[in-house]
Amino acid sequence: GTTIVLAILQTTFLFFYKRYLGVRFNFQETIFEFGVILLLNYILAFLVNLVKRRSFEDKILHIKKSEEEKSKSLHFFSSLDEFKNSLLAQNNPIKVCYAIDDFIEKVFDSNNSRIFIWAERKGVFICHREEISNSEYHVYDPFFLWLADHDEVISRKNKELYKDPPENWDKIFKSENAEIIVPLIMNLSVIGVIFIQQKNNNQEFTKEEIEKLNEIKSVTMMSLSNAIFYEKMISLTENLEKLVKERTRELEETQSQLILSEKMASLGVMVAGIAHEINTPSGVISNSEEILTNNLNYIINHLDYFVEVVQKANSKDSLDKVIENFVKEVNLKGVDSRQKFKIRKLLREKIKEQGIDDALVDDLSNFIIDRNYLEIEDLLISMVAEGGKDILELLKNLSGIFRNLHHIKYAIKNIIRIVRALKYYSHLDQAEEEESNIIEGIENTLIIMGNQLKHGIELTKSYEDIPLIRCNPDQLNQVWTNIIQNAIHATGGEGKIHINVFPMEKDVAIEIIDNGPGIPLEIQEKIWDPFFTTKDQGQGTGLGLGIVKGIIEKHSGKISVNSKPGQTKFSVHLPIKKPIITS
Repeated sequence: GTTIVLAILQTTFLFFYKRYLGVRFNFQETIFEFGVILLLNYILAFLVNLVKRRSFEDKILHIKKSEEEKSKSLHFFSSLDEFKNSLLAQNNPIKVCYAIDDFIEKVFDSNNSRIFIWAERKGVFICHREEISNSEYHVYDPFFLWLADHDEVISRKNKELYKDPPENWDKIFKSENAEIIVPLIMNLSVIGVIFIQQKNNNQEFTKEEIEKLNEIKSVTMMSLSNAIFYEKMISLTENLEKLVKERTRELEETQSQLILSEKMASLGVMVAGIAHEINTPSGVISNSEEILTNNLNYIINHLDYFVEVVQKANSKDSLDKVIENFVKEVNLKGVDSRQKFKIRKLLREKIKEQGIDDALVDDLSNFIIDRNYLEIEDLLISMVAEGGKDILELLKNLSGIFRNLHHIKYAIKNIIRIVRALKYYSHLDQAEEEESNIIEGIENTLIIMGNQLKHGIELTKSYEDIPLIRCNPDQLNQVWTNIIQNAIHATGGEGKIHINVFPMEKDVAIEIIDNGPGIPLEIQEKIWDPFFTTKDQGQGTGLGLGIVKGIIEKHSGKISVNSKPGQTKFSVHLPIKKPIITS
């Protein structure tokens, strides 16, 4: 309707305009003009509507496209946020690179992207995926030096946009078949480079995709730098722990050498005493061996007579009982010397009553008393009364065999005791801690120091039952040796030393007390200092108590001294359970 009205108005305007020009009215012509105007108006209206509709559709399409892009953008940032959170759990730079690689390929549909990171060990940039690239780039490579000043996403096609592109621009892009390069820069230094190949659809990267790469670049920088820092921190920590262990080992070796030096000095003082302790039983063995040889020779030379005695029924029974007594001689108690004279007199009378030759009376009585055969005196008297001197000599030699075997046995036991104590004391390779009895260690030390103690020292001990403690017995032996030697020196070798060992609630306490002149109050704190000594030159290095304190502290224990004129007491407390030391 609007179009018709508009056509009528336009025709009317044309009619009056013609009249104004003096054109004569023609009805048919006017109707024709009206039809033409009406047709043109319809065409114009159609075109206007068509343009409006196209514009509206374009707006709708634009809105839809904007919504899609917004949705994709939201999805991307959501994925990026999840990706960033997942990277926070990664502490390995290579694993971070693989995760970034997968994310880029997923977002941009681009295969075979690769990341070059700085390899500290080699001093070059290497690809995280060696199977797709074995290239190596030095930090002084012109392209990598140029990247340090261009912290942005770089496209292969934008070379002309830069005033100073590096000379190996094309070579780098070509060698890695890359369209996009993303430098990863921290503190003006390149720590990595991402090379991204062309997309699978061969389309170029859009401006929006470049912006996404910038977002990925930020996340990558944060995650990769954290992973590299963590890896370096772990490496430094391991190196530090290694250095600490090496220094600790060196200190322990130094302390062990000091302990060994002090121990050897102590052993040097004790060598003469130990030699004497071993020579005494050795002499017993030598003498007993000589007498035993004579006894056996006598038995062999009088074997016929011995067989004759054995074959007689009464003599055999008597001989069996006598030999049985000879064997258990070690368990009989000796006769008090004050009673010997009286017993000898009564025994002589008893022997004479049996009609034994006077020449044998003293010999037989001495044999019975000296060898303590009073329990079988009647049996021996009756056998000698029957067999005379021959049977007495046979009995004396049989007794001598068993007697000297006992002497040898005890002498060997004594040597074994000394050697075992010496081995326990000087066991140089006993570096490991073990469950040990403190009293046993002290006793072995006293055995080694026996020669120093038995000439004028009155030693008393009071031991209570104590639990085993975890310790280094070898090192503690040096502690006991040093303190006891100091006590001997303080008393001039003619005093009293008392050792107490008793359990406490959490500790084992060891007290070594002497009745020497005491340590002056003004130097009591100095005695723990290395090389401090009150001894004359050549009598001590002064290392002793310093080492002693170090050993006790190494065992998580405590050592103290309480001294006054006439008494000095060293107290050592060792924990029953050592505390666990944590870093």
